[in-house]
Amino acid sequence: MPGGCKLGARPIDQHIKGFEALGAKVEVGQGNITATCDELIGTNIYMDIVSVGATINVMLSAVLAHGTTIIDNPAKEPHIVDVANFLNAMGADVRGAGTDVIKINGVEKLEGNITYSVVPDQIEAGTFMLAAVASRGDLVIRNCTTKHLECISAKLIEIGAHVEEIDGDTLHVWCNQRPSKANIKTLPYPGFPTDLQPQMGVVLATALRK
Repeated sequence: MPGGCKLGARPIDQHIKGFEALGAKVEVGQGNITATCDELIGTNIYMDIVSVGATINVMLSAVLAHGTTIIDNPAKEPHIVDVANFLNAMGADVRGAGTDVIKINGVEKLEGNITYSVVPDQIEAGTFMLAAVASRGDLVIRNCTTKHLECISAKLIEIGAHVEEIDGDTLHVWCNQRPSKANIKTLPYPGFPTDLQPQMGVVLATALRK
């Protein structure tokens, strides 16, 4: 069954809720999930919890649905916005990605013959940032979106590292001492990413106790 890595409960109910709201019939049993429909119809969908995967799945389904779909309480991660931009480049009509409400007007078809550059990965860049601090190193990270990394930069500065932004797409990160301790709470974007919690754990394992 899908649901992500086994770190605890990883339900897919919001995915199924979205598909069913758009008019699909979803059957779950014996390790399989089957979704069928004659056509998808736009509707209003409220996400009970902020879910990146469910938001993306509903967006992907709604772009070719008949009518308008409104997603309330969607995820706001950079790759949500990037998926919306990619779909729009193919001819979709997705508005409001990255905000509290996403509005999708269904279209007849999408065009496949496009060229698109994927947004730099926040988690990859964040991992390199934390590696620089854990190793007391000095690192320049190019071709990153510094705005997407602000929550990570803030925590690194809090524990004694140095983060310098260069031209909006480059970060200089260095640390020549043991970091100080800090409290970390993971949250949906723009909060500290869950996927960087292990790396931050390594950094804080080297922190001073006082």
